[in-house]
Amino acid sequence: MEEQLDSLSTKKYVYLPTKKAIDVILDHVALVVENPKKSAAWYCENFEAKLIYADESWSIIQLDNIKLAFVISKQHPAHIAFRVDSFGDDRRPKSHRDGTESYYTRDQDGNIIEMIK
Repeated sequence: MEEQLDSLSTKKYVYLPTKKAIDVILDHVALVVENPKKSAAWYCENFEAKLIYADESWSIIQLDNIKLAFVISKQHPAHIAFRVDSFGDDRRPKSHRDGTESYYTRDQDGNIIEMIK
């Protein structure tokens, strides 16, 4: 992932899987926190969220209408993730422990976007 993020520092545009209209669904928003497990527990307690997964570097919860991820800055950036059906042919997605694949890019303002399937 560090290679993906390093390559983002020079990009000033968004790379989407295709220039055609694609089905894009908001998958999750990731917030950088000190302790992902504690943050997930706090949100579960205060917002009646469901814990999906938690470890020392990453956790994710489900609210009624969206998932929130809590990450540590050394391993993941704050980002917004969109679920897509396919990637562009020249993308090399990374496999994750939950079985998904993704790559990172930036929007026109420099915000990090994860494209995930």
